[in-house]
Amino acid sequence: MKHIYLFPGLGADARLFDNSHIEGVEKHVIQYVPPEKDETIQAYCQRLKVQIGHAKPLFLGVSLGGLLAIELAEMLEVEQLFIISSIKSAQEKPLDLRIFKKLPVYRWISADIVKQMAGIASKYFGMHDDQSFQLFKTMLLDTNDDFLTWGMEQVVQWDRPEPPANIVHIQGEYDAIFPPKYLKEPFYLIKGGAHFMAFDKGQEISNLIEKVIQDLVVKEN
Repeated sequence: MKHIYLFPGLGADARLFDNSHIEGVEKHVIQYVPPEKDETIQAYCQRLKVQIGHAKPLFLGVSLGGLLAIELAEMLEVEQLFIISSIKSAQEKPLDLRIFKKLPVYRWISADIVKQMAGIASKYFGMHDDQSFQLFKTMLLDTNDDFLTWGMEQVVQWDRPEPPANIVHIQGEYDAIFPPKYLKEPFYLIKGGAHFMAFDKGQEISNLIEKVIQDLVVKEN
């Protein structure tokens, strides 16, 4: 039995994967802890490492969770990396994040303000039904304030120069946070998918991941 560790996105938790049903693996959802003062993403991942309890696991990260999965995979032997609605390296950052790195106006936005803007953010994330919005809003309100502001900082400041070798990148056609036009090949494009597609299109993505895992099993045999 293979083990897959799931890294939710910023403002999300295990509920993001409620529609993900991946056959042939045991799922483990990473639990985010509050960051320490001025903690780097690498130092944070060192603390997450204690949650990995199996050799050569699979990692699946969504959005910020993709960045965390990539960084943690540098510290452990991981059989396969999957990222969804994310980026493989700093080369794939869209223009707005590049501007924010030079002009960090986002630091003026508190966690309270972010949570109050859930309605606006939901449209930016591509949510058009009440079920998705209510889940998004609930998860966002449940997110630790320090982790929320720290996570925004990490996304903007992430400076990984090159993508890792063993990565499968899955992106939505209409992702407004990390638009596909900025991504480097190869990546799978989910038709009609937006930034919240880990939930909205969970089974379609699960089917794709299952095929990759089946290929891994075939190679082992």
